[in-house]
Amino acid sequence: MWTSRAWRSTGVTIELGPQIDLYTQPTTVRLNGAESEDPALTRDFVQSFCAGMQSTWNDNEATDDQGWGDESVAVMLKHFVGAGAIETGGNDHTLGAKYDVFPGDNYKAHLLPFLDGGLHLDSLTGQMAAVMPNYGIAFSEDEEYGPLVGGGFNGKQLSILRNAGWDGMICSDWNILEPMQRGLDDLTPSERCKVMFEAGVDQYGGKYYYDNCGKPAYDMIAEESGQEAASELVHESARRIAKVMLDVQLFDQPYCDRSIAKAVFESEDAKNLASEINDKRIIMLKNAGGIIAENGMSGKPKVYIPVTIDSTGAVAAPCVDADLAGEYFEVVTDSVGEPSGEADKNGNPTYQESDISRLSAEDLADVAFAIVRVKNPQDHYNGFSGGTDAPRFLSEPGGPMVYRPISLQYRPYTADGPNVKKVSLAGDLQEDGSRVNCAHYGQTTYADNESDLDLVINTKEKLSDGTKLILLVEADHPMIFSEIEPYSDAILMSWERTPDESFLHIITGASEPYGLLQYQMPKDMDTVEAQLEDVPRDMEPYTDSEGNTYDFCFGLNWSGVIDDERAQTYKANPLTEPETEVKASE
Repeated sequence: MWTSRAWRSTGVTIELGPQIDLYTQPTTVRLNGAESEDPALTRDFVQSFCAGMQSTWNDNEATDDQGWGDESVAVMLKHFVGAGAIETGGNDHTLGAKYDVFPGDNYKAHLLPFLDGGLHLDSLTGQMAAVMPNYGIAFSEDEEYGPLVGGGFNGKQLSILRNAGWDGMICSDWNILEPMQRGLDDLTPSERCKVMFEAGVDQYGGKYYYDNCGKPAYDMIAEESGQEAASELVHESARRIAKVMLDVQLFDQPYCDRSIAKAVFESEDAKNLASEINDKRIIMLKNAGGIIAENGMSGKPKVYIPVTIDSTGAVAAPCVDADLAGEYFEVVTDSVGEPSGEADKNGNPTYQESDISRLSAEDLADVAFAIVRVKNPQDHYNGFSGGTDAPRFLSEPGGPMVYRPISLQYRPYTADGPNVKKVSLAGDLQEDGSRVNCAHYGQTTYADNESDLDLVINTKEKLSDGTKLILLVEADHPMIFSEIEPYSDAILMSWERTPDESFLHIITGASEPYGLLQYQMPKDMDTVEAQLEDVPRDMEPYTDSEGNTYDFCFGLNWSGVIDDERAQTYKANPLTEPETEVKASE
């Protein structure tokens, strides 16, 4: 409700999202934009979030649903369908991650957030306004999921939505006419446009120099199927596009009022709600000895917060804001000299570890505990190196493409274990009839932030026996906790962009931990290699030194393991297919 109100107050009428792909492949690069690996949890998120965005809620009451109105924002659910089951785990903007695979025969589960979620919103608006198809190719040797082309060209896939009774707008993902023309490289942009429209796409996402493709595509359709059929296709697409515009009253009042936007963004109610949500999204994974407890800290204990260097090298500062933490603790930290590292793109020197003077064990002898904030392991290659495809997504473009593993651990990883595939399931067809092998067996990768692990280990080794280390993990992927957990007495984890203040609310006992894991945290990379790309919750999770297993739906509060209605509901076996009826294609 507050999100849609804020967006409409600044003129935004449609969200290109949310991203509701089931990320059943835990290494997939774009997992950081999704919600969960679980079909039921993602379905319920869709029903609630999209209801809140699309409806206008009168008088600030979440129970007073007005349906479409002047505070509504249409949603475009993406990506239909299977983008969380990429075989290589790479970024689907690149050719190294063009195939989605379903070795667990679990394709139907990936339909569930769209069919049981998007078609059944908890809102008078009823259904999702729009859908964006997937870049990737749903792979099957017998083309069970449609032709081996990207989702925006796959009429068999898109017909599932129509056969389920949905009449909303389908907008392609960006630039699928070129350079993202998955499976249609031998066609011209206009010919691809024809395939796209015939597949069921109503609106092309992205310009990319092809404004003139529509007319030739229309003429080709008219020549093959007749003028009447071509005209009907265009008119139906125009009707669906116009309906979205009418639903959000784009023609009624297209202007914004600065005073209204200012009032929305300065609302104390919205601010308080955001603070509460930020606190609740933190997951407490470990709390040895109950060091984090309700109102558990008296006075202002002395706390060490080490300095870290940001990913650009431009900033070296305490890993938790020292001024903010100073409201709760007596903060001690490292000192920083002048930057002496390599120059950045603007010619300014960057910081390196030697520019930081770390506090010694003697300096830390009387601290009550240390707070260290890190990121989860950030894989260097994101699935492959070399090649010339989409260089903005590559660390090392140029030369032959080498498929590499995507690691969830800090230390370097070589994919040579017993569960690593030696031959990929999918790959481009070659002239001799074989397929390109996209497997990463024998290849090595590493994390760009291995130093985060070193910082935790070195800090722990300098602390006195009675001094505790509280680890804050800012994550965008599942991770291997076996490397870092033993050096931590308490662990708080959150998914990207959580304010320092919210972590401090939990540490000081002002807010009780509430969050639960929406992904499994795997025991090791071998179990990651063993999992099936399309199947959720099929890994052996990590068990920590306290005996707690970091499985889906795990989380601690002040009393111990959370076992509330949420946990009991979603711990059930994962759903495998939608309840929504889909009629057979005519």
